[in-house]
Amino acid sequence: MNLHIVVSGALYKHGGGVDTWAGYFIPNIRKHFDKVYIYCTKPFPDRQGELQEFYDNNVEVLRVSDPKAYLFIKNAPSFLEERYRKGDIVLAIGTLVSGWVAYKIKNRMKDANIVGWARGIPHREKLETKGILKSFIYKKLERKFIKKMDVLIANGADTAEYYNRFSPRSRIFVVPNAVDINKFKCAEISEFSNPIKVGFYGRFVKAKGFNYFLELVDDKSLNGDFLIRAWGWSESQDFDDKEWYMGFYNSDEVHKVLLESDIVLLLNSSKGAFGGGVSHLLLESMAAARLIIAWDNKIHCQVLNEANAILVREGDLEALKNVLLEIHSSVNKDAYKILCLNAKRDAGRYSIDEHIKKFLNVLREMNWI
Repeated sequence: MNLHIVVSGALYKHGGGVDTWAGYFIPNIRKHFDKVYIYCTKPFPDRQGELQEFYDNNVEVLRVSDPKAYLFIKNAPSFLEERYRKGDIVLAIGTLVSGWVAYKIKNRMKDANIVGWARGIPHREKLETKGILKSFIYKKLERKFIKKMDVLIANGADTAEYYNRFSPRSRIFVVPNAVDINKFKCAEISEFSNPIKVGFYGRFVKAKGFNYFLELVDDKSLNGDFLIRAWGWSESQDFDDKEWYMGFYNSDEVHKVLLESDIVLLLNSSKGAFGGGVSHLLLESMAAARLIIAWDNKIHCQVLNEANAILVREGDLEALKNVLLEIHSSVNKDAYKILCLNAKRDAGRYSIDEHIKKFLNVLREMNWI
């Protein structure tokens, strides 16, 4: 039996969530199949040297088009159809572009076993950049594609909740992201010495709460007692001249850069473009034994609770500031250290081995293996 992975990207070494996922999923899933085919795009010309390499005899990477969605949708089905054998499994990563490819495959081969893996809610993510009309079109297309899938995996309960509205619950399974626990074995609990180091990581966008971070940086009541910094990137603005900006970090450096902070802020919004599932950053922050301060919402509370993090009412910046000031003024930091230890312990539930087991269990539920 072969596994055919359809992913509408180039799979860079230092890319986004899908790239990170592919880096641990593919090397660990390959032993369960005779062969793994990966259908992806060619890289952008300026990123030729940044591609992930899978040096396994039973893994074949097929770069079927230039990095343009319409070319990928056009070319990928033919490449896959040539290699598909009865009983194989097609895994579409994402429900829009890759979902379109899966839709075309199902129309051509009615007995193909199709798994979609929702890693967010595309039309809501595109709303900010593409506008209402295109977002509406994406929504209609995605629903059409999902109807052709035999099963849908969501990378979080929040994502599954959305898709449950128009897809049978019996076809939806939750398989959260994973974290490489071994990378964080040497992570030690912070002493919270003065100044306390507070970190924001990831994309500098409103959906990730970057607007709240900027307000914290400018708050004079926190000056001196805290060192508030950010690691990440913006697609629309340059922050190189800001003292708080520490630069871009690669996925293989995350276990190091997280240790530059005593506290990690997780401020993902549950409004608008929500549905991102359990993020890699959340799990990595737990594995790194950082003190996590997060908005109390359904995105974070799939994993976080009052025993392993400090939860603050979403959008309440004053409450967030008060939590920081309370941490600083506390003579005894043991309660915060316990939260860090609990978070590190709980991260073990999201190991790569557990991730692979959950995926294989979905296939067993479908009687495919």
